[in-house]
Amino acid sequence: MKGTYRRNRLAGAGREFALAAKYARRQAILRNHTTELRIQRKKGLYYLSLDPGRKKTYRGSGASLEARPMERIRQLSEGTRDIRFESIVTAADSRREKSDVSKISFHRDGSASACTIVIADADDRRMTIEVLAATGAVRVYQGSPEEREAVYGPEEETDS
Repeated sequence: MKGTYRRNRLAGAGREFALAAKYARRQAILRNHTTELRIQRKKGLYYLSLDPGRKKTYRGSGASLEARPMERIRQLSEGTRDIRFESIVTAADSRREKSDVSKISFHRDGSASACTIVIADADDRRMTIEVLAATGAVRVYQGSPEEREAVYGPEEETDS
């Protein structure tokens, strides 16, 4: 019974993260500007930034202040530390230093920065969440990308 419970918690954490990514994409389209889903790998937290880098002028002050409202969405494994971010690979990671915070940007046209996230539980079971660049679509599947490739073979790319 213990294994089934942990497997379901892992699947639930993967689905919740995927829903957060879909919500971030919808907000980018509705607000007509970029939103960011920020991930703190070590702490297992992820946040939604609705106005990344936007400057807001507050009435009466005459000053333009940098405001970055952050909305805490969820901890990956609420209450326990049995589920963790195992790996996070984003397009931006290859262009900057590694840091604890990774960002997935969702744009007003529905596109996003490509990202592959692997989460794992205490028994080293894995789930992969992929955000596709062109459409911002989110895919969730069991196992790591390597495990999936071993079972199904490499994904074929088609030229259309």
